[in-house]
Amino acid sequence: MTDEAAPRRRKGWTVGPDPVRYRDYLRSPAWRAVRARFIASRIPKLCAGCDRAWGPGDHLHHKSYNRLGAERLSDLVPLCASCHKFVHDEVGPDFAMLWAGTRKALQRRRRALRLKPRGVTMQL
Repeated sequence: MTDEAAPRRRKGWTVGPDPVRYRDYLRSPAWRAVRARFIASRIPKLCAGCDRAWGPGDHLHHKSYNRLGAERLSDLVPLCASCHKFVHDEVGPDFAMLWAGTRKALQRRRRALRLKPRGVTMQL
């Protein structure tokens, strides 16, 4: 694998041979289509961290960046802005452990809010 084709794992970048600014992707029509698919799906619209009703202005957290740009709905977790910030503050920049860290962070968040534990695997 050449240096140009080597996956990038820096904060703010996608993983893949043709790095695109992650924030640019989140502003793209492709991401809006993914969000629209999620909103139209039968997946419960509750924040996985605090059980608050999730709406179109809230966040979708990636369990992994492996399929970035071709996400399955099962790759995403609905979070309110507060819980999403909490997760990223807890997980940090270690993308290799993104989903494991997310699960642990959401468990801590739910305990702190005195909510019942929930399978945060987001069974889809």
